Amino acid sequence: MGTHYAFCCLGCGYSAEVSGGPDCGFIAQTETVICNTCRTVVDVVVGTNSPSQISTDEFNQCPECEGSDLTPWDESRPCPRCKGTMEVNPPGPMTMWD
Repeated sequence: MGTHYAFCCLGCGYSAEVSGGPDCGFIAQTETVICNTCRTVVDVVVGTNSPSQISTDEFNQCPECEGSDLTPWDESRPCPRCKGTMEVNPPGPMTMWD
């Protein structure tokens, strides 16, 4: 089961609910990235545990704009809007997903 956390930028207030890195549910394997097209932090599908459930056309595609201009969201957790630092707020998981 995967986990989403609420991340908030200390500089501009932008927020995103994402895993924050590699994650895995029963069906999908995801990675947190910055979509350079819509300037958002999103989780994208990078693999599957059940090939019949997910089409490979959905891999490495922004769920917001369906774009593929993606940058890995590194450990410094830069904000896609102002390049400030995004932190988990509040601490602890927000939702569990599958």
